[in-house]
Amino acid sequence: MTPPTISSTFPNAARGVPSHGRLRAALLPILGCLVAASAAREGEVVRVDDTWQSKVEGAEVYRGPDMVAAIQAAVNGLTPGREHKETVHVRASGAVLLPDPMPELVSIEIPSHTVLNFHGHTLHVEEGERVVPLRARDARRIEVRNLRITGTPRFGIFMKGCQEVVLANLRLELGLEGDPESRGGAGIRTEGGDAPWSGEWNRDFVLDNIYVANTRGHGVELWRTDGLTVTTITTRNTGYAGLLLNQTRNAKIDLVDAWRANPGGGYAGFRTANDAGPNIEVRRVVAVECGRGVFTVSGSQGITIHEVEIARSTGHGMLIEDTENFVVHGGTIVDCGAEGVRINSRRLGQGPGSDHHPSSKVTVQNLRIMGCPWGIRETLPRTHGNRILNNDLRGNRNCLEVQGEGTVAEGNRCE
Repeated sequence: MTPPTISSTFPNAARGVPSHGRLRAALLPILGCLVAASAAREGEVVRVDDTWQSKVEGAEVYRGPDMVAAIQAAVNGLTPGREHKETVHVRASGAVLLPDPMPELVSIEIPSHTVLNFHGHTLHVEEGERVVPLRARDARRIEVRNLRITGTPRFGIFMKGCQEVVLANLRLELGLEGDPESRGGAGIRTEGGDAPWSGEWNRDFVLDNIYVANTRGHGVELWRTDGLTVTTITTRNTGYAGLLLNQTRNAKIDLVDAWRANPGGGYAGFRTANDAGPNIEVRRVVAVECGRGVFTVSGSQGITIHEVEIARSTGHGMLIEDTENFVVHGGTIVDCGAEGVRINSRRLGQGPGSDHHPSSKVTVQNLRIMGCPWGIRETLPRTHGNRILNNDLRGNRNCLEVQGEGTVAEGNRCE
């Protein structure tokens, strides 16, 4: 902290106030910061044999068999009503203890201004349809770091109407060891404050190095989120999408890396839907053996993908439907079950749900597409005004079809 200039900060400095008074006044902000910092509490959760122990500032707040209760006790022991972040350190791995009788939901509730650092340890869930290991509602300035979740929770992490959230270095390796058919419910999910699509927005989320495997549902699904920064999201063997952005805007994503996201189905390694956008920028999408590689739909808008690497999709490499102001700048799409790129708009009243704008102002350029039934295909009824430029479409059964009024197709290579 740079000390303030006394003459500019304190008007009385030029009026003969004694120097020790000026010094005291100048030090007050600094002393205040030091007092606040010294008042910050820390919690620690450890395990000895089968007993969990929680301490806050050295004082024991829990001793017993329950990992979730131990962590919650440490969280609850932090400074009440705080306006600064305080941290609970979890120093051991363990399993969620299922109470008898089972409550409606078992969760660690994360309040505002809380950091949970698991230091690489594991939280395991057995028979977890009523278990969501970590949950936050209407909270702000929270962090979850360095955690591995295994087993079969309903969700790994669930957040509703939260702001200024950091999720970093998380591995959700779901399913039960020795049972290749077992899966967790879903990985990470956010919803609006009232419902997935309404109420308080989630704001300013950072997802840093997230890995999700073996879900029945989506790997990472964000609803109603304004402000998103992603370094890497890696998904493996998800029942639905790898990363799904619903009603999410102002997102900057470095890498989505998905393998076997909904193979044989309609979801994609990377999907946007339900009025997602604008201002969604993705540096790279890798999608291998997914239902689709990329799928934008139902009012998506304002999306830029710089590079795709899509292989062996059971359906489309990319399906761009009811989407406007979309750009893909380049990459490869190989060996897909349907068109390499399909640009389409649903008929009014076709559903599901309400009608959305047609696909227009879509630019598809500099792609190498091969091994697909079609290279690029634009279809009606309402699609129009797109740009298909400088794509290498050799090696597909059919090359290029353009139906939309005002669409420009130039520089594409078929033979």
